[in-house]
Parts: sequence; structure tokens; C-alpha cells
Amino acid sequence: MAGWWRNGALALVAALAVCGTRPANASALTLNGTGTGMGFTLTTVVGGLPLGGYYDYTLVSVAVNASGNIVAPLTSGFDSYTYANADNQTLYGYLSNAGTTVPGGMAITAVGGQLYGSAFSGGYYKLNQDGTVQSTLALPGLMARYGLWTNPANGHLISSSFQGLVDIDPVAQSFTVVNTLTANDPLSYADGVTVTPDGQVAYVADFWADKVRGFSLVNGTSALYGAMTYGQEVFTTAYLGRGSDGMGVLAGTCALAGQIVVNNNDGTVGLIDPLAATETTIASGGNRGDYAGLDTTGGTLFLSQNDSLMRITAPAGCSIGSNPTPEPSGLALLAAGLPMLGMLRRRRFAL
Repeated sequence: MAGWWRNGALALVAALAVCGTRPANASALTLNGTGTGMGFTLTTVVGGLPLGGYYDYTLVSVAVNASGNIVAPLTSGFDSYTYANADNQTLYGYLSNAGTTVPGGMAITAVGGQLYGSAFSGGYYKLNQDGTVQSTLALPGLMARYGLWTNPANGHLISSSFQGLVDIDPVAQSFTVVNTLTANDPLSYADGVTVTPDGQVAYVADFWADKVRGFSLVNGTSALYGAMTYGQEVFTTAYLGRGSDGMGVLAGTCALAGQIVVNNNDGTVGLIDPLAATETTIASGGNRGDYAGLDTTGGTLFLSQNDSLMRITAPAGCSIGSNPTPEPSGLALLAAGLPMLGMLRRRRFAL
């Protein structure tokens, strides 16, 4: 089956080359004036992917492995590609192409350099560095939906599942139901998931209701939401109407820190202000946005489109998904340089 898919994709690529055209719904996701004015940048990581249907994807959720490379399973689950963590690549410009991986609708995330994945209506997996399955996590009764994200505070996996939003300890192979939003409400469908860089709140794209909701992952006090208990719903937007999906949260010192970047099914990218609970469009022209993945080495966010994998970079002073590494201060540079000055002084007198 994997060979059939690759041969079909190659044939379609050849046909497109002969015709000199791209699929009718080819992505042209572009920042608008609002997005560029805020300081965002948007680049293509892997472009020109050959699928044209609204629900067709080549590369879906992506993660960065221990070598700093991008690991991207195919939506079909037949193969997993590894790419350099760089822009302006093509589908067949991969570093490696591994064999069978998690079947169908796979989400993937990294805990440190360890990769984990989940399959829609399936289980959760510990993955090798090329995205193939190393082992199945023993989580009886837990069946995944689509969203999967790493809690940076404790290395747990936060996932949308058929039991609701769940908190998975991948080492102990145990899980806790954070909130049964999907189990108790037939009009709710948890899809994309992200976690604030401090690990306090998980944001969930509620598919059927088409809103973004936030749930506490701690018993404590949030600077944004005040006193919280574990599993409490602390935030919700009204109906957004754009098909909210994969997300990432800005962190750092820029004016937008704490706001949520959303990859929308209608081909736009939005920015949600959790104080105002409103969404501002910062990019448009895409064909269909879905998964989002975190670049743990650079603080950027990967955005899937039907025919491309994009990268959005935060404004200066912020990153997405984790706090940016501060530039060394003058005092820090001086402190770092003092031992070297001492060595040079000793060497001078020794001559």
C-alpha cells in the first residue's frame, strides 16, 4: 500500500509538472497587514505537496526529534518522513523515509528528544527517532482523537480522546481525565490541543461548537485566570466559525505574550486574545489548516495545510510554546569573559 501511495503521488506530481498547474485549491497562505504589523513572519517548510482534496493531507502533525530534524508522518500512516529543520523544501527532499508507522490520522509530539504519537480511534505510542513505532503505551480503555501536545512543565502528554481531555504520564503509562468535555456533551468534539508554556492551562479546539476552550492543569493560581482547580474550565470563546484546530501559545516579553495562534480549517490563521476572548485574522489564503506542531529548537509553530507545511514565527521578544532564550546581558557577558581575561593575564606574565 505504501508503494502504491508513493507511486500515485509521483504520478500526480509528474502530471502537474506537464500541465504546468497546481491543484485548484493550492495553498497560498499569506500574512495580512495585521499579521505583519504585529511582527509575525510566515515561511514554507515543505511545499508543493500533491494532494488536492479538502480532507487530503500529505504531512500532518510534526515534531522535532533529538537530532533537531522534523519528523512528519503521512496522513495515511504508511510512512514517516524526516526532513531537515529548514524552510523551502520539497516533499521528496527528505533525509529519510521510514516504513510503517502509526495508522491513520496521527498526531505526534516530543518530550525532550523522545517522540510520542497517537492514532485517531486508536492508541498511544512511543516512537523511534524516525517516527516508526517502538512500543504501544499500556493505557487500557483510552482511545485517541486528534490533539496531542507536551506539557512543558512535567513532560506529560495532553490529548483529546473519546473520554475527554486527558493527561498522560508516558513513563508510568497512566492517565487522568482532566475534563470529560467530549464524553458528557454530544455537541462537543475536542480536536486540536495546546498547553501554555508554564504548564497551567490546556487550550482545546471544540470542533462541533467551533470555539476554543481552556482547562486548568493545576490546583493553584494563574496570573491570567486567578484561582483554579484541576480540570476546571477557565476560558471559552464564543462561536468562531472558522474551524479552529491546531494551536500554539505565545510566550516571552512581546505585547502578544499569552495569546493563542490558531490554524483554522477555513484557510486562515487567527490570534485569540484570552482576555477579550476574541480572534483576529493574521493570515489567509490557505486551503485548509489543521494540525500544528511545535519546533522545540526554535520556538516556531508548524502549520499543516493540505499541500504544504508552513512555519509561523512570533514577533521579536516572544516564541511559541516555550519561553524564548534571553540574549546575554552585558553583565553576563562580562562574567563569562572574566575567567578568559584572567587566563590571558597569566599567560602574558608567564612569557
